[in-house]
Amino acid sequence: EELAPMLNNDLLKKAAGVPRLGIKPYSYITEAAHGLIKNSVKPTPAVLPQGIVLAASFNSSLWKAVGELSAQTVRYYSETGYRQTWDNGHGFQDGLLIHNNINLIVDPRWGRVQETPGECPFLAARFEHEWVAGVQAAKGPRNVSLAAASCKHFAVYGFEGGPTLLNASTGLRSIVPGFSALNRHNLKATVTAQDLEDTYLTPFRACAGAGAMGMMCSYTDFNGEAACASLLGKSKLRDEWGWEGVMVTDCDSISDSFSPLGLATSLEQAVEKALAADTNIFCSRELLIKTVTPTASMYPDMRRSVGRVLKMRFETGEFDPPLPNYKGVAWPAWGDTLALEAAVQGS
Repeated sequence: EELAPMLNNDLLKKAAGVPRLGIKPYSYITEAAHGLIKNSVKPTPAVLPQGIVLAASFNSSLWKAVGELSAQTVRYYSETGYRQTWDNGHGFQDGLLIHNNINLIVDPRWGRVQETPGECPFLAARFEHEWVAGVQAAKGPRNVSLAAASCKHFAVYGFEGGPTLLNASTGLRSIVPGFSALNRHNLKATVTAQDLEDTYLTPFRACAGAGAMGMMCSYTDFNGEAACASLLGKSKLRDEWGWEGVMVTDCDSISDSFSPLGLATSLEQAVEKALAADTNIFCSRELLIKTVTPTASMYPDMRRSVGRVLKMRFETGEFDPPLPNYKGVAWPAWGDTLALEAAVQGS
């Protein structure tokens, strides 16, 4: 009764806490591709150039500073809160895990090109290594990490839909000539072992090597496995690279693995396969609460997942006793200066 709600998060509702243990609800889905994305609040976070511009600076110390700025901002909102400008109410950030897009550009017409560091695996890997180091700088209370860094989307993701060579199937075209129904929710990607190792996994290997506390898996079916239920992914991440962080699903990707991808015979099996692959947080509206009733066979994997998410929260200081006279992390007033400098260096 307590495990499943702790692992179910969506864009509108946090993962549940456990009041009897003093564990609060938590959001594992916060975007920070170019600074923390937080609208209509005071103080207002600095908006940085998109990832493609940041990467074009070729300045590793800048990338680390960008990560630290995002982390200090989210930590400030977590400790001190913010004023909502639409109703003058006071709110708090409910999670310290922040995500950054490091997928490689494989087609310049991809709608998310601007979010990423670009098409070069080496550059994306170096970018992410520095960003993770900045986010997880030991500058929080008692020198814990300011926040927890998460790299997305693992793996082989770089397509939304539209009239490209990737979706030239005339059998799928409908309504608008030249377009097809192929999109990120039903794409079946086939990549060679060399491309997977040398290209698509390179940024994520750097992310794991930097000690990132989180990652997000994609919608993609690559080589016949759902990315969020990939035993190949698990063998790389957990076994070969020794990564012990929290894997969060992209929203509704588990449902996609059942339909339209057809990689599971039911939603229950889709959940079971994802848990077995050591996927931990499920971004989907009430998937583990109402849609699927967890079975007894799922509980060992659910307990492991809860252990991973609580470990991350311990490591960011959530359960430490209050420090005497601690007034919180300062607001990063240097954000606008960094944004301007980043824009200049990336131009």
